[in-house]
Amino acid sequence: MTRPAELTKTISGLWSEDANVREATCDVLVGMAIENVDIRSAQPALVWLMGDPEPAVRLAAVRATEMRAELGCDVGLAVPALIELASDESDELRACVWRALRYANERTPFAQRLPALIERGLSDRDPRVVEQARALRDRSHS
Repeated sequence: MTRPAELTKTISGLWSEDANVREATCDVLVGMAIENVDIRSAQPALVWLMGDPEPAVRLAAVRATEMRAELGCDVGLAVPALIELASDESDELRACVWRALRYANERTPFAQRLPALIERGLSDRDPRVVEQARALRDRSHS
């Protein structure tokens, strides 16, 4: 099911000057993805928002990307930004990043960086990150 006009209007909210609108728009995109709307055209903006100055916006952008990954969509475009955020101070953000990376396509050009990242994740202070790092390690060894 696709609704291009609604999706285009929704994506425009990602560029709002209001951080609350950017965050809410990411949440709407998660809902659209759950409803089987193809939101891949939003991924470049979501990657851009992963560098947003507002932590809540960064988290929302990662959550939308995580949902796409969980649904089997290719999120290779987001992998470099996700790798950068894997060291974020926020435990919640790091856990979300690792869940998204767990589903990341191994054919991404950044796959060669994953082994070092996995080692870092295995020693993280947050058990959710360690769990996802183990899952990513085990998946890459199978």
